[in-house]
Amino acid sequence: MEDYFQEILNSKISLTAHMGVKVKKIDSAETILWAPLLPNKNHKETAFGGSLASTAMLCGWCLLMFFLLKRNLDSSRVVLADTHIKFLAPVEEDFQAVCRPSEDNLKKFYEKLITRGKASINLEVSIFSSGKEAVKMSGVYVAVLGGFGP
Repeated sequence: MEDYFQEILNSKISLTAHMGVKVKKIDSAETILWAPLLPNKNHKETAFGGSLASTAMLCGWCLLMFFLLKRNLDSSRVVLADTHIKFLAPVEEDFQAVCRPSEDNLKKFYEKLITRGKASINLEVSIFSSGKEAVKMSGVYVAVLGGFGP
C-alpha cells in the first residue's frame, strides 16, 4: 500500500517528488512520511518551515485517504480546513512525520461521514528528527462523500 500512496503523491502532488517525500508506513493506526534534509534546506542549513509544514499536512491527509480507501470511500474529497503548527526545534537532519489518531476519533468521524455525507476530524502530526520531536501540527481535515459540488 505504501507504493500505491507514493505514486499518488508523486503524480498528483508534484511538490512531494521535489521534496523527496517517501511513504514509509501507511495504515489507519499510524502513518509515517520521511523526507531528506538536502532538498528541504533553508539559508541556515536547517529544514525550511514550509517543507516541514507540508510534510506534516500530507501525513494527515495520507492517513485519512487510506482510512477512506479501506472503506471503499476513496471517491470522497479530503481537504485541510484549518491548521496550527508549533516549531519546537530546528531540524538539522532528515525527518519524518508521524500521525497516530485514536480509534475512537476515527470511528466518530466515519459515523458522521456516513450519516451526513460530510465530516471533519482533528489529526495531530509530529515531526521527528534525530530522535526528537521538532514540530507539532494540529489539523482539521474535512471529507465529503463524492467530492465538493457538481
